[in-house]
Amino acid sequence: MRDYSSSGAFSCSFSPDGTKLAIAYECMGPMVRVVDVNNGNILWESQTPDLCLYSVQFSSNGQYIAIAEELGHLVVVDMTIPDTVYNINTSSGGLFGVDFSASGDKIYTGCADGTIRIYETTTGTLEHIIPAAHSNSVLSIDVSSTDHYLVSGGKDNMVKVWDLTNNYQLVYAWMDAMDDVKAVKFTPDENRIITTSIDDNIYTYWMPTGSLDTILTFHSADVNAVDISADGSFAVTGANDQTAVMFNLHNYDSITTFTNLWQTRVYGVAISPDMTKLATANHIGFVILYDIHTLVGTENYVQGSLNIYPNPATDYLMISGLQNTAGYEILDMNGKVVQSGNTANYLGLNSFPGGMYILHIGSSFSRFIRQ
Repeated sequence: MRDYSSSGAFSCSFSPDGTKLAIAYECMGPMVRVVDVNNGNILWESQTPDLCLYSVQFSSNGQYIAIAEELGHLVVVDMTIPDTVYNINTSSGGLFGVDFSASGDKIYTGCADGTIRIYETTTGTLEHIIPAAHSNSVLSIDVSSTDHYLVSGGKDNMVKVWDLTNNYQLVYAWMDAMDDVKAVKFTPDENRIITTSIDDNIYTYWMPTGSLDTILTFHSADVNAVDISADGSFAVTGANDQTAVMFNLHNYDSITTFTNLWQTRVYGVAISPDMTKLATANHIGFVILYDIHTLVGTENYVQGSLNIYPNPATDYLMISGLQNTAGYEILDMNGKVVQSGNTANYLGLNSFPGGMYILHIGSSFSRFIRQ
């Protein structure tokens, strides 16, 4: 893409329709810019104070943008105007993470005083505070796709999961990272959480059991950011070792590793909703937009063109997106092949016990539940 600022770009986020990219900057000049993904033109830019903005997110309907500011201000922009609709001083000492509820009616913020604060989107009304959520700054937060859970990562090296349907009850608390937890992200099916740390590692957790799944060592310096594809098949991380890594979430194999053109730290990563584009933001203000098919090659690309339904399934599973009959495998969660063959669009499941399985067709891996 191009340099939109003379300062660092800390965070970037695609709009739900994939046509816009919001970018949050470190300092100097306009702090937030929204650009047209197709031509790189600036569609809107803020006039916020010259302070660091650590996180930016679109609401699920694309109307609002929420921004976390270093001194504790929550800035919300209505893109239908477009203009800032409110700028709230949260009196929390600083904001590091921000995310919308899946429904878009709430904004969750991770604060320097260790609290998590929840605001009503349209009015900015403070709805709830989780006090002492962490013993130090809350650096990152993410809301699950059904608004059931919230995950937070802190400067106290902790990852915590909160039940949003049960009075913000703490569900899990993990302390496997040896240093600050910089980014946290649910997979779309809510079964896993991918987290990154400045101890150079990526940690993945299995939600059904509350256990550590694996530790990945793709980077050699602070891992600052993570994003997950809309179908949950792959993830991308960015780090201070100047690289971004794309890896398969079925078997955790690396798909590709690449160094950004300016050989500088990668602060933010974002995958477009249609999984065709990858944006990376770096510490000298460049935002680079990659075509994923070109970046990794069609043979290695984890495809998202196949859809399966119903999911959860009972007696059968339908597959859309196949052009011809294709070979398939169904694996259990231990990686054992429990059924294989050829299919055009239908799989019978009568012989399967209840549980979670993986359908493997070509380079596509899709999780489904047999009830």
